[in-house]
Amino acid sequence: MKNIIITLIILSASIYASTIGTITALKGNAVIKRDGNISTAYLGDKLQEKDSIITKDGTKIQIVFKDETIITIGKNSNFSIAQYVYEDNNPKPTAKFGLIRGAMRTITGKIGKIAPKRFSVKTITTTIGIRGTNFTISGAGSDGQQKVYCTFGAIDVNVLSTGITVNVPQGNFVAVAVDGSTKLKKYTTSDLTKMQSKEFTSTKKKKTSKTTSKEKTTSKATTKEKSSSKEKSSSKEKTTSKEKSTSKSETTTEKSSSQPKQDTQKSDPV
Repeated sequence: MKNIIITLIILSASIYASTIGTITALKGNAVIKRDGNISTAYLGDKLQEKDSIITKDGTKIQIVFKDETIITIGKNSNFSIAQYVYEDNNPKPTAKFGLIRGAMRTITGKIGKIAPKRFSVKTITTTIGIRGTNFTISGAGSDGQQKVYCTFGAIDVNVLSTGITVNVPQGNFVAVAVDGSTKLKKYTTSDLTKMQSKEFTSTKKKKTSKTTSKEKTTSKATTKEKSSSKEKSSSKEKTTSKEKSTSKSETTTEKSSSQPKQDTQKSDPV
């Protein structure tokens, strides 16, 4: 019994030690890929190094890591935890993430402050490095442009195909084309809102019932026909009722005429 308890304690300690983050918010459907196995993601699930999170349409998931880094993953995305080291006694904390497809938002935590050069996100076309910052990646892995928005601090976006590094200050974004060309621009609040709506909300449209002009005309004609039919039926019923009433009156009169008149004079007593 004692050996079982010791084994359980060691196992629990091992699981706790390997836990590097927790799913703190989840809307929609997502799965966790770990060691070749796929399982449904749930609120409160613990994540480990090398895990991948794959989201579906209309899904948004938030992860809080041990160093208090917060990452929000958008819909139709594939996010991975390539390397994560954060221990009080470790002098080299590291956070390396991957985004094969989709979108993500990042608010960096303690690693971003104490070791910003060890914090990075790699996509198919770029590697994003930070200097204590918040940023958003949009359109990763798509056929069009990938855009990286810097919402606080500054980021360095290295284009893998050309080796060019673009410094993106706060309030700007860089668009990276498929051929590796880049364009640095300022964004507006409206630009940011549209991007977030596109990447972090559902694309499913509600079905609306529209009545065509033809349907309205048909419906109107049908109603008119029904009304006309009702009026005809009512008129017919009234006529029939009147005829029946007249016939009954005539019959009663004929019957009364055929009967002999009674003598209303009282007879004398005998």
